[in-house]
Amino acid sequence: MRYLSRVRVIALLAFLALCAGMGWHSWAAVSSSGTAPSSRVRWIGRDWFLEGANLPWLHQGCDFGCQHHGGVLSSAVQLDARFRTLARHGVRVVRWYAFPGSAWQIGRGTGGAPTTIQGTRVFPDMDAAVALAAKYDIYLDLVLFSDTRTIPASWMSDPAQRAQLAGALGPLFRRYAHNRHVLSYELFDEPERGIDAAAVTAADVQATVSVLTATIHQDSHTLASIGPESVDRIGLWTGLGLDFYAPHWFTGMAPPSCALCTNTTHVATTYGADRPVVIGAMDPGGSASMAARRLASARARGYAGAMLWSVVGVAHPSAPSGAARVPLTATWRFAYATSDAGPHARPLNPCIGPQARLYRCPDLRMSPPSNLVARSAHGRVLLLSRNSINSMGIGPAELFGRPSGEYTMAAVQHLYLRRGGHISIATGATLFFKPVPGQYRYWKWKNAAAMQLWRLDGAGHPTQLVRVGPKTTYCLRDLQRTHGHLPGSPTSAHYPGCSQDSAVHSRTLGTSVGWSDIYPATYNENYINVTGLRGCFAYVHIADPTNVIYESNDDNNSSAVTVRLPWTGSRAGCPTARPLPVSSAGGDGY
Repeated sequence: MRYLSRVRVIALLAFLALCAGMGWHSWAAVSSSGTAPSSRVRWIGRDWFLEGANLPWLHQGCDFGCQHHGGVLSSAVQLDARFRTLARHGVRVVRWYAFPGSAWQIGRGTGGAPTTIQGTRVFPDMDAAVALAAKYDIYLDLVLFSDTRTIPASWMSDPAQRAQLAGALGPLFRRYAHNRHVLSYELFDEPERGIDAAAVTAADVQATVSVLTATIHQDSHTLASIGPESVDRIGLWTGLGLDFYAPHWFTGMAPPSCALCTNTTHVATTYGADRPVVIGAMDPGGSASMAARRLASARARGYAGAMLWSVVGVAHPSAPSGAARVPLTATWRFAYATSDAGPHARPLNPCIGPQARLYRCPDLRMSPPSNLVARSAHGRVLLLSRNSINSMGIGPAELFGRPSGEYTMAAVQHLYLRRGGHISIATGATLFFKPVPGQYRYWKWKNAAAMQLWRLDGAGHPTQLVRVGPKTTYCLRDLQRTHGHLPGSPTSAHYPGCSQDSAVHSRTLGTSVGWSDIYPATYNENYINVTGLRGCFAYVHIADPTNVIYESNDDNNSSAVTVRLPWTGSRAGCPTARPLPVSSAGGDGY
């Protein structure tokens, strides 16, 4: 090409100026040829094919804002289990509807104008969701509005209300401005439905998208996107500053709507796509093999990601009969076979991958809390308990740390091979030079365990996390051989007690197969504050709550006993806790 038209030169200069002003959003440039958008999305320092799945909600319109009455907080146990399952099956992005329907979470003023987000209702649920995503190294694509017809048309048609809407959402954008687990805000799901129904004009929606996108980029590092009905509707949304487009594809879509009937070079040439194109809602088909083929086809055709519909079996408006659940075997195969499937901050867990048989993987289990005793001091009632982290796998749990600060070490996990030797995996574990009253300091594993107290309903189901204990840091040592019958259990201790050497240049912590790291009930911080509580509760111990030691099975890391408070030593009248609660608190574990 020997020259560019005046219009194209102006457009190119405008685009380059936009990228320059967007800081770390500038990954969204067109390819060097100028004919196709980038086939990857850049996040946490790498270019990724976004491998994801649609949640899309547990309780429609209530997940974010209803708290313990239908919100994320009321579904902590269920969501923890679901996210754990998604993570182990290679799902790295969860597309989740934030304010579907009427978006009641945004306050209304005179004439229905948006005022502000109801942060006191929304943020506790959102914080819990973001922490959960961080725990399992999952990244959230939050769909702000599900339909241009369900929110007031004046929010889009009135320039003043458009600005007010951006201002109302500003606290949300700023709250997670630097949180890498909030990947993107998708402004609208299939906004064309409202346009086609003449409920709102295309120009008004475009102006709203432009204003909201500029606000996101001004207030945060988070990406901005939109979810068109199909690839042939992308042209409505180009030139508005979005970071990627997320059109949909369901079985039965024919050209020109069919994303898997074309490729992104054609989409760019025909519809002007100038940013990466991610299939935001993709029909997985009727089997795991079909879903895997569709993921591979999307990647081969130049798409920057694909998010399968859905993990909860609800239908999408564009596919009312398509309520099949995502076959997670497909995402698992794709993730382990595709080097750029992500994003993920750390490697996938080889102990649950297709080559798991090559490794001697650990399996940490926590004994139920025991030797419970209540003590009163300084107006508080503390319920003390003995705890024990047990190594029950076919290989040891071992961390190797090097100094990263005055009192910290960045650690890698040593994962032993069946044929001999080991590999090192940077899982995000941290060693901490922990002070203990009257004993100076010890090098210990930070966030090795968690102690939690959950309120139980009349059937023994956990309903609310009410208290946590302060003890989270453990030596990870061979203190007692508790399960010597396990194959490979050494007859003598291999991993010693914690070092108190402040000048040590490296440190290895570990627990051998069949051995346990045990702390008596009277040990420092080994309690939960139960002051003022009455009723039935589950007293829970969880090993490795942030999942920084890769194991063959992380479903057995928690255990619990039922306690009746005030504690008298009797559990009379309280049902047995079931199922065992798991942590919904954060971290950066796999």
